[in-house]
Amino acid sequence: MTTALTEEVKPLNDNPLVLAGITWFEIPTLDIRRAAIFYQAVLGRPLIDVSHDEPMFMLPTNGGSVTGALIQREGVRPGPRGIRVYLRVMDSLAVVRERVVAAGGLLVTDVMAVPNAAGIFCTIRDIEGNCVGLHAQN
Repeated sequence: MTTALTEEVKPLNDNPLVLAGITWFEIPTLDIRRAAIFYQAVLGRPLIDVSHDEPMFMLPTNGGSVTGALIQREGVRPGPRGIRVYLRVMDSLAVVRERVVAAGGLLVTDVMAVPNAAGIFCTIRDIEGNCVGLHAQN
């Protein structure tokens, strides 16, 4: 049984993280420093060490857009069958794909254009074994 909403749902404020359907993601690692070096090389931008009770490196934001972090947590393991996130890259996808290989990652799919969507996409496997998507505007 579904219940209809009786009032209009209103956002809490203008914060893009609150308005977005996805507000945060985590990429599991076994060796977080190695993974941080890999993602800095691929993205061409520094990660932010936000470690507290556990190691955590936040990926760079793009003007307040949704972001996430590399984590190293007991009971959480990287792997190719988990949730796939797509990271926006600021450079051309061809250049970023070269950086993936140079940093020790693998190219899983060719570049794909999705009809009626902005940009192009591909999938890589990072050095921790996670499959991650890359999205570029060009």
